[in-house]
Amino acid sequence: MLVTAIKTERVSPKKQSLFSFLDPSLLDCPDKSILVITSKIVALGEGRYISKTDGVSDETLAAEAAYYLPREASLYGVPLTIRDNTFVARAGIDASNTDGVYSLLPLDSYKTAREVRAYLIERFNVKNIGVIISDSHSTPLRRGVTGVAIGWSGFIGLKGYENVPDIFGHAFTTHTNVVDALATAAVVAWSRPGSRSCW
Repeated sequence: MLVTAIKTERVSPKKQSLFSFLDPSLLDCPDKSILVITSKIVALGEGRYISKTDGVSDETLAAEAAYYLPREASLYGVPLTIRDNTFVARAGIDASNTDGVYSLLPLDSYKTAREVRAYLIERFNVKNIGVIISDSHSTPLRRGVTGVAIGWSGFIGLKGYENVPDIFGHAFTTHTNVVDALATAAVVAWSRPGSRSCW
């Protein structure tokens, strides 16, 4: 597997749509590729951000989350939430690499992944193509962030082993989370020195 970071221009809030951003940034997308796009680029293109001067209220956090645990009820003093079927802090609201605003998560990452996949199929005349919308993710009791997929299209995200025996002939009862592993691989490629990109 070859993981390549794609160098792009900076993305500012509401400067351009996702597709007008992808046009000059993505010069090739071979068949059987999977394109990983950070959720922040999608969200900023959708106008999904709030001013830093307004701050992030508890009401905003609760409105952005499917489930919300207030900071005073959290052992860590941080609001804990579930958004896009992902356990995240602060509903994924983030101020890094956003040019002075707080970015929210995209409205519908699965819908965006399907639309980007259709765009890639038409633009590059490919058939077997995948798209992941990714976010950074903290795991309790683990330091640092990894990648997590909050939407994807074009491939099966889990590999099941229900009917496969292990080396001793016992049945597996688990799955491999392929889609999150690929999102994390994209984070590693992006974080190498000198590489700043739409993944």
